[in-house]
Amino acid sequence: MSLSIITAVTATAGLQAWMNTNLVGSVPLSFIGAAAVVVLLGSLVWMVVSMIARAVGGMSRSARTAAIRRDDVIGPKILLGLTTGPKSKAVDEFFQSALADHMPRFNFGSPFKVIKLPSRLEALDRDNGKMPVDVRALAERTLYKSDASMLLWSVFDRKRKSFTVFMLAQDPVERTLTRFRTYDMPIRGVGSDDKWSDEQAKGFAYVVAKTLQPALGRPQDFRSERLQPIVSEMESLLMAERAVVGKTRFELEDDFAAGALHLGEETGEMVWVEKAAAQRARALDLIDVSEEPVRWATAKIDLGRSLCTLCEKRFDPVRMQEAMAHLREAVDHLKADERMKLTDTALAALGKAEQTLANRRRFSIRWTV
Repeated sequence: MSLSIITAVTATAGLQAWMNTNLVGSVPLSFIGAAAVVVLLGSLVWMVVSMIARAVGGMSRSARTAAIRRDDVIGPKILLGLTTGPKSKAVDEFFQSALADHMPRFNFGSPFKVIKLPSRLEALDRDNGKMPVDVRALAERTLYKSDASMLLWSVFDRKRKSFTVFMLAQDPVERTLTRFRTYDMPIRGVGSDDKWSDEQAKGFAYVVAKTLQPALGRPQDFRSERLQPIVSEMESLLMAERAVVGKTRFELEDDFAAGALHLGEETGEMVWVEKAAAQRARALDLIDVSEEPVRWATAKIDLGRSLCTLCEKRFDPVRMQEAMAHLREAVDHLKADERMKLTDTALAALGKAEQTLANRRRFSIRWTV
């Protein structure tokens, strides 16, 4: 037992002697220790500075949104966040000029105000190309606190080589978020001396106006004299090359066809009805009914209506048969759609409930509805 204690004491003494000889006063280890202290202090300073920067940024955004909210401007307020990506300044200038020059064409000349925010909203996750939840939450808070009608910002998508524009809108009266959409802007004008065309600027203004006022897709809500200039602008956009692309072009085609048909029915000018019929016929050649069943059925109905309206002015039995065929195909397709079946079930249940209520009232039985 005593031998073990003596051995342990000897080993400890040897280790202490080695440490005194090799470690204490070692220049390399002194440098390593000093470097570790510097790194630790630098990390602490960075954390403190980052926290202060975030706090100052948050206070700055709050003060800015409060000032925007107090701005008693007539018409909708559109907040424009700074663009992230190459030539971001040129893109921001394009947005402002496009809205100033072309927005009145699609909002009936009503006043509006574009307010440029002093900060960027990082909108794309580099891994999956989607918008992080915290960015969406920040955009919603900014829009709500500023009492604006729309917030839009854009980010350069390196994978798709285009700018993705994010648009968030809220109801100006209820102050509830109503619409969120994205728009892929052509890359032209970035990385070269070329600039976006006037038609592309007009297409961007159309998308913003449609997001602010979805009623542009419901032409029956407007008088023909107010609707006609907008439908004419839609037609010019469709005739321009790459003014709007992708799904936005399909949306524009649908809005134009619906507007032209409504104009023709209201004014009696068959040239609009003929344009609507031609547009719907072209669309049906491209629509895949399995992927877009509702859009396909809508195009069939509009084409049938257009041909019927033309037959009212100048009867053509062949054209009337074609119109009826389009309408029958649309009705048969809608009947087979599971969503329509569910709607029919709900309507039948509602009718039964209304009949029950009528019977109860007939016999004067009191009950709470």
